[in-house]
Amino acid sequence: MPSGHRRAGLAVLIVALMAGQAPGISRAADIDDAQRHFRTGDYARCLEMCTAAIEGGAYGATWTILKADVLLLTGRYAEAREALEAAIVTYSWSIKLRCRLREALRYTGAPEEELDALEAAITGLVEATPWRYTDAE
Repeated sequence: MPSGHRRAGLAVLIVALMAGQAPGISRAADIDDAQRHFRTGDYARCLEMCTAAIEGGAYGATWTILKADVLLLTGRYAEAREALEAAIVTYSWSIKLRCRLREALRYTGAPEEELDALEAAITGLVEATPWRYTDAE
């Protein structure tokens, strides 16, 4: 890439960062806002924000976990299960997603075998990648 193009690309990135339009900056603020709505009991707004973020392609399991928390808290267990199962396809390493799924499965009356299989999957993830679940110290 010619030097001039690199400078132009860098200039665009700097302007975007200064304007707060860099993807990581706005998404972090959005998840903080959604979590605030959850903590203050504005579940409808939180759910709306989570759904929009997920449909908009926001990366990370945090959005789905928060969405599932809202759905579980408001008694929409089947919807929580559906959202979690869809997210696990993308974030197959996420134990947090599976733990929320365990709750949803219990509330939707899943058979014991399904719960046992989920527990085995969680155990398998921990055993396969134990370094992910140790303290930073």
